[in-house]
Amino acid sequence: MLRADPIRWHRFLSWPWLLFLVFPLQQFYAQPRLWTEQLTFGVLLLGFVCLYLVVFRTLFTTRPLEPFPKWNLVGIGWCVLSFFLILPWCGWTAATGFLSYAVAMGAFQRSVRFNVSTVLLIVLLLLWLMVSQDVPAAALAGNLFICISVGVGNHFGYRAMSSALVQKQTQPAKEHLAQVAERERIARDLHDLLGHTLSVIVLKSDLASKLMERNAERAKQELQEVEKISREALTEVRLAVQGYKGTDLKSELGRIKIALDAAGIQLEHLEEAVELSPEQQGTLQLVLREAITNIIRHAKAKTCWVSLQNVHAGVLLIIQDDGVGIQNPQGNGMKGMRERTEALGGKFSVKSHPGQGTTIEILIRS
Repeated sequence: MLRADPIRWHRFLSWPWLLFLVFPLQQFYAQPRLWTEQLTFGVLLLGFVCLYLVVFRTLFTTRPLEPFPKWNLVGIGWCVLSFFLILPWCGWTAATGFLSYAVAMGAFQRSVRFNVSTVLLIVLLLLWLMVSQDVPAAALAGNLFICISVGVGNHFGYRAMSSALVQKQTQPAKEHLAQVAERERIARDLHDLLGHTLSVIVLKSDLASKLMERNAERAKQELQEVEKISREALTEVRLAVQGYKGTDLKSELGRIKIALDAAGIQLEHLEEAVELSPEQQGTLQLVLREAITNIIRHAKAKTCWVSLQNVHAGVLLIIQDDGVGIQNPQGNGMKGMRERTEALGGKFSVKSHPGQGTTIEILIRS
């Protein structure tokens, strides 16, 4: 759970480091203090803890990422102030802990220059401590190592946290765009499936009503065609709905065989095991369904061939029939299939000659 959420991980990881405040507390209360010293010491610790929790987002966790790390800068200044005020009371061993906290706060932001500047400041303070307080260099080596390690670790930790926060903040926008794209896809599918069909039904129904008194037999024929077209449209809508449920290509071929058998068209198919992403598979299903729908409605074909195979460039889907061919290879149905294929970076081609059938090839690059 912690690894999956860097924001929460850093929020809770900041707490244990406050345990190091035990050392200045122990040193301070090792001897009696004036009330003014106790008040000053308490204010320093309280202010430090508040700034620490703000910088590491344990408090005000939902605030946006700042372009300039003002809270980090205030926290560094407070740590340096605490270092100088506590040094006479607690000695250098306890006071230098606030320098490590300063590096931690300076590193927890996005600017590498700010981070390096903080580390250099603390190094200068350690050198000052070595010169002015006669602290052995070997004794400060550990502090220097801790400062550098904390500076590097916290900076990369902030990068992970900020990336997760940005992703979390932009997730609603991404979901909205995905919903808009899905609505547009469904609208395009409904237009391709029902737009022309409903227009034909309206025209034939109107014609049948006008012929009812003058030519009842012709009106009956028109109504029979309306019934046939309506049943075909119902089948197409059911296939589309099943496609939205996320079935695979193998199941799609099974449904297509049922539809072609009902239309008196024989299906010959060759299917190899292919590796496709869910998006690629969904696109091929829609293209295959649209192509088969066109064959049933317009091709007057006796046989349909469907081939799905691996090729050097990716996955190739071929749909071929022996029907009458198509007059306009750039019609709305073909345009929709081409747009879906090219949206995935694929290649769409159609070949047709009058009386010689139609061949559609869809190449999805791997």
